[in-house]
Amino acid sequence: MSLGKPAEEGQPGSMQAGDPGPRRAPAMGGEAVIGTGASSAEHDAPGRAYRRRTLLRAAAAASAGGAGMWIAAAPGVSLAASAVPSAAHHPVTITMNGIFGTGQAGLNTLVALTQQAFEPFMRANRDIRVQITPQSGVPAIIAGTASDIIWDWNFYPYWSGKLLLPLDSYLQRDNVDTSIWVQGQMELFQRPWGTYMLGAYASPFVYAIMLDLLDELGLTYPSPEWTSDDFVRLAAALTTVPKNGKKRYGAAIPWYTTGIGTSSQSTFLLNAFGGALTNPGGTRSWLDHPGAVAAGDWVYHELLWRGIAVPWDVYSANSGQGLPLGNLAMDFEWGTAPFRLTQQLQGRKWAFQPFPVFPSGRYTFMTNDFWGIVRDTKYPEQAWRVLKWATTTPSFQVTRMHFSALQPTLKSLWPQWQAIVESVAPSLKGKGLHWFVDAAVGGYARCMEPYANNGSLVSNAVSQDLTPLWTHPGSSVRQAFQQAARQANVILSEGASGRVVPLYGAGTAAFAPQPPSLKARASAWKTTLIQAASRSDIIGGTPAQWSGPATASLAVALMWDAQALYLNAEITQGHPYTQTHHGTNIWKGDMLWCYFDTEPALQIGNTGKVGLAKTSSGMELWNTINNTFPTVPMEFQTLPHGWRIAATLPWSMVGQFKPAKGAQLQFNAGIGWAPDGSTNLTGFFDLNGQNPDGVGTGVVVTLG
Repeated sequence: MSLGKPAEEGQPGSMQAGDPGPRRAPAMGGEAVIGTGASSAEHDAPGRAYRRRTLLRAAAAASAGGAGMWIAAAPGVSLAASAVPSAAHHPVTITMNGIFGTGQAGLNTLVALTQQAFEPFMRANRDIRVQITPQSGVPAIIAGTASDIIWDWNFYPYWSGKLLLPLDSYLQRDNVDTSIWVQGQMELFQRPWGTYMLGAYASPFVYAIMLDLLDELGLTYPSPEWTSDDFVRLAAALTTVPKNGKKRYGAAIPWYTTGIGTSSQSTFLLNAFGGALTNPGGTRSWLDHPGAVAAGDWVYHELLWRGIAVPWDVYSANSGQGLPLGNLAMDFEWGTAPFRLTQQLQGRKWAFQPFPVFPSGRYTFMTNDFWGIVRDTKYPEQAWRVLKWATTTPSFQVTRMHFSALQPTLKSLWPQWQAIVESVAPSLKGKGLHWFVDAAVGGYARCMEPYANNGSLVSNAVSQDLTPLWTHPGSSVRQAFQQAARQANVILSEGASGRVVPLYGAGTAAFAPQPPSLKARASAWKTTLIQAASRSDIIGGTPAQWSGPATASLAVALMWDAQALYLNAEITQGHPYTQTHHGTNIWKGDMLWCYFDTEPALQIGNTGKVGLAKTSSGMELWNTINNTFPTVPMEFQTLPHGWRIAATLPWSMVGQFKPAKGAQLQFNAGIGWAPDGSTNLTGFFDLNGQNPDGVGTGVVVTLG
């Protein structure tokens, strides 16, 4: 399966700057583009379904969440469930996440329109019924409630947990030429261990530049061939403090205060300077490569430490508010940014610009949203037929462009995307939309570089090593990158052996031949106590104010059997136990938080989270995963300098887990804490000083 096939006829290989491409979006491949849904004649009349005024109103109300989709339907469009004639026998139903995200406005409308777009498939394949559903992720797969075809962007849990079907045999059997799709995504999806995903939508990053600010300062517009040095000079010239007194930064950059970030959209910058995040197989970190260090030097020495650019998690640059609020002069954009900006920047002079040419060429990022077939689907062959149709059929992607403006994964359709967008919003003509097209089909838009295993855990560890470069300007970039590479390689090596890496502590839960007494002290249980280390950095946010174990300390005993996990925790703190609240407000007083991750390989975070407290009504346990208050055996005891709480936790409360000797889970426990020993609990104290709601941050507990 070659990725290097020349562009097909009609692709924008020779497209000139500003060329809008075809003015209509005709049906392709003998299949109709879905229109109003009113009649087959209208279905066969492309371009009639979605009116410009309607789409502009929808674009104005678009949500920036999820994939950044906007929704529109022309008058007369039926949003009822599609009615496809039944087959002679009962068709197989394939459920599919047709969209990503669950919070954007108009979700039900978007689901209905996507459902409608599958009518041609169902008419031609009467043995299959496609049912579009909202997003269902890894937890749904674990619970057995996921759709047959899932849409997501974070690929690590799916690889680590082997949750998706490999697609290689289907691709080879059906002779699917993978060069029809945008190269940047297929480089990510086709891994040495197989192809498990195909693109759901593909959007590259480009820059939006406020040209009126350049006019105001008498600056020359950058050419399309501007370099990384030109970028630095322009960012410096545009950084100023306007009359309102609020600093305007020259640019936002796709970098994080934590370095390359836990989701690694920034890794293309390593490529841009001749480096890479990992070796080709993803088994070794290459952050210590000279090219990677050179990228870090450019980011920190030339931009961030000079105060002329900001990472995208500062000022929420990626929320799309930097330009209209005047915080930024140049912001990177993707997705439905053209529609948002044409509304937000009315009356302003602005345009899109490609990412600069770096020392190793032009590079930018491309979204890695994918579809994959869930491993446990009952109908793999039918699911493949649906996925193949959605990803290879031009008319489906053209239809979707009309009602959601989602960028296509088929390279040949990018000129039509530009034509559709400009027909809906004529004010975008001449704004440089062709740079989205150029990045997508030109091969220089890259997805994240993946680690072969423990990807989220590696990313978290790398972020911890690189964060000091933001908090302590002038630190050694080379040393930070080298330390991050060493840490990453330890985790990758451990992950290759199938072990859970105990980065933040390890402990043991002894087997209980019979349930231990909840009335006994933790030290009386026949197991090893898991204790908070006696060092200042275990207090999140206020390390200097912790004066020792008498200020706050924590010890936990764990035991287990086939039915339950038994927990016994002793807390020392600077004030008597105080709890005057009930129910979901118990967090306002003294209580014990417990966090469990029984699926550490999936790197999805907590599978169980409970709060335990003694209130005036008795013992209370708050299961925050499903917001319930189940009754379980619990005991409470006041101690001379603190208190003790113990409980029997059924495994169902901890996570989907089959307890057995040698099995591992991640665990953390913590309490609210006050530096002055008062009941004003402004801090948090846990077993290892890590964010207990993070991924891979718990103590690794092995069942003994």
